[in-house]
Amino acid sequence: MRRFGELLLEKRGGRSRAEFARELGLSYTFVREMEAGNRFPSEGTIPDLAAKLGVDGGYLALLVHCDRSPLLTDHLVNQGVRLPTAEAEEPTREPSGDGRILPDRNGRPTPIEPLSRPDGTGTSG
Repeated sequence: MRRFGELLLEKRGGRSRAEFARELGLSYTFVREMEAGNRFPSEGTIPDLAAKLGVDGGYLALLVHCDRSPLLTDHLVNQGVRLPTAEAEEPTREPSGDGRILPDRNGRPTPIEPLSRPDGTGTSG
């Protein structure tokens, strides 16, 4: 799944890719490849790119790293994290009572809680 590419397409809206790339300070080719899920920003580029896109840096890093690593994605899902999709952007967790906090995509603290396992027991944190 190309969560990061979908975010770029959403943020680009009706603008041309060339115009969007100029606004981000990136090459047209790099933006095209990121939208297609073939390339990703470096760790050092993520905070600046997040600011230009108007999203939290941690949120953007999550999208990038999950797109790069299906193993990471599987691990997070197994831990009860519902990862962002085109319809629901912010990672969330189902209630179970441990009260941890995760910043939403705008950096605001949001209580999160792990999902219960299929056998009805909670996940350990």
